[in-house]
Amino acid sequence: MQNPTASVLARRKSGAGARGVFDGREFELRRVRLTDYASWRTIRLANERRLAPAFKRPDRTWEECHSPMAWVEWFADTAVGSLRRTRYALVIVEHAAGKPARVVGEVGLCGVDPVTRAGELSAWVSDSPGTLVPWGLANVIDRVFAPEYGLERIVAPGVETKGRPAHLVAALGMERIGTRRDFRIFNGEPTDHMMCVLENTPEVRASMRALAAGPR
Repeated sequence: MQNPTASVLARRKSGAGARGVFDGREFELRRVRLTDYASWRTIRLANERRLAPAFKRPDRTWEECHSPMAWVEWFADTAVGSLRRTRYALVIVEHAAGKPARVVGEVGLCGVDPVTRAGELSAWVSDSPGTLVPWGLANVIDRVFAPEYGLERIVAPGVETKGRPAHLVAALGMERIGTRRDFRIFNGEPTDHMMCVLENTPEVRASMRALAAGPR
């Protein structure tokens, strides 16, 4: 009989993801692949109004941000960051009967402060069940709090006028520690961001593992 602990470690080392059913819809969480480009581009372009304020680069149009070259650049940067344990990206893929699998979102770690060992969360998703992103982020946090990454804490800046960041903060049990004025550009303007943190403790890791398990 296979050792259960060895099995878990094997899944983590192989980059295998997770699956869950939310509101009757089946989703998979896995490492991003170079071949995800067409599906990723389609969903991002369709959600320009909602995603562009936070993700658009000022020197490019939204279309240019999703060119094949931009995708290859992002994919390569993510791959290098993953090797250096400074980035971690997972895509959320929906599987529907009779339809091709499609990327509907992304969750991950977009950077690590080398001094404080704090990682910053990043997430976006198209129209989906409200519990989907917390599930995805809990899987991310569970992995980057493990010894492989060994982060001491996670931070999550969020625009105060948007409801979803506050919802995620509550779902993940993060603590709001303050507000940074004009922290980042949002919709073309310097914008205040609430700053939230989650410390790497045994209790938090247990909570993330439970949330990462998905609906029961």
